[in-house]
Amino acid sequence: MMFSIATFLINQYLHVPNKNTEISMQLFEILLIAILIIILFAKKIIVEKNGKKIIAFLLSTIVLGHLLFDGARWQMIPVYLSLVISSLYFFGNTSKKWLRFIMIFFSLLFLIFGGTLAYLLPVFGLPKPTGDFSVGTKDIYLKDTSRLETITDEPTDFRKITLKMYYPSEANLENPEKYLGNGIAEAFATSKGIPTFAFSHFDLISTHTEKNLPIKPTTFPLIILSHGYLWNAELYPSIIENLVSQGYIVAGIQHSYEAPIVHWKNEKIYPNQAYFNKMNEQMNHDKFGQLEVAFKEEENTEKRFVFMQEMMRMLPYNESIDRWQKDISFTIDALTKLNQNEKNEWFNKMDFDKIGVLGHSFGGAAAAEATVFDNRIKAGVNLDGAQWGKLIDTTLNTPFMAMYADRDYDVFNSPNFFIFEQTAKDDFYEVLIKNMLEEIKRKLTSKLEATDWYYLRKLR
Repeated sequence: MMFSIATFLINQYLHVPNKNTEISMQLFEILLIAILIIILFAKKIIVEKNGKKIIAFLLSTIVLGHLLFDGARWQMIPVYLSLVISSLYFFGNTSKKWLRFIMIFFSLLFLIFGGTLAYLLPVFGLPKPTGDFSVGTKDIYLKDTSRLETITDEPTDFRKITLKMYYPSEANLENPEKYLGNGIAEAFATSKGIPTFAFSHFDLISTHTEKNLPIKPTTFPLIILSHGYLWNAELYPSIIENLVSQGYIVAGIQHSYEAPIVHWKNEKIYPNQAYFNKMNEQMNHDKFGQLEVAFKEEENTEKRFVFMQEMMRMLPYNESIDRWQKDISFTIDALTKLNQNEKNEWFNKMDFDKIGVLGHSFGGAAAAEATVFDNRIKAGVNLDGAQWGKLIDTTLNTPFMAMYADRDYDVFNSPNFFIFEQTAKDDFYEVLIKNMLEEIKRKLTSKLEATDWYYLRKLR
């Protein structure tokens, strides 16, 4: 399982967009901009050739095609304004030279601005899964009555989580889910301090997943997914859909109050900002900085270990990581019961001898802890997450892989390299995605060519 997960993550999630992955502008958007440029700069020639009716027909057809097939979106609003001005200029009476100049100037200005927005914030296509199975999804609502919810002020509030279950199916997709639908795009934008309309064009993007497809009647390996802080499971379709298409069930945990939004039955659970603020206020940055300097300057490994241990123990985030680690184990407990219940649709669908855990960022730290404290987990992956929490005080005996962006780690301080060197005792792999951050900035996408951008180093 370890090598299967590694292969998928490297060769699929980090792959450049292929012919099935469009990240440029849509067809009718390009045609609309092109014909507006023609209208603005070739009016005299078109009029002399009696081509107004042809232009009117082409313009109407392109606008209709854009609305029907591309879909209107806010990034194109300046282009729509340019359309109005250009149409008035082309079809109206613009005998005055100064008026023609103003109309052409502002039409071009709006056209350039709108075209740039549409290019930089495209309606992209998600990578097509490479496996034989289609991808179905269902929600499972869980309540852990053995744990009180410590984030809320309600004294009788038990821990609630929603599982976004992704599973292999042999049915054809007819109504795939929209990317970050059901209010997730807006909630995600809000959690990042971005206007909610910024991601509204995601409604035009379809995933390769459909709700309530029939589950293939076979037993599959199980992967538990733990998202990043203030992220949702739905933000990882490139990973999830390809894994599922290859024959895995993925249980995406929605960590309540620490995700942009969690739909739990008819309830909408939003982040608890007061808890988040309190957690950050507890951080003693001065003392942490002093320990960080001492750790860097110290050459003795045993003394460095003591400094790192003290740094990790003083972090205010450990409570959340511990909660997420328990969410992972509780998820396995709950799915085990469903898997054993003959009256349940999940009966005998999951192979509990083949459980992996995959976490991103904050969830990556929780994934590592889960592999330590839950021996049912056979392999784990941390996707670019700082390894805070209790791992420094434990031994990691489960096969594990840590993946990082290729930062300047002399400047960007990460505890991971030292912690994993001290705690990992079984197969441990470190994957560094070279030039990843530069490529993200340059291409505005994180799907990179694995064979060009990574190297794999086996530490043990």
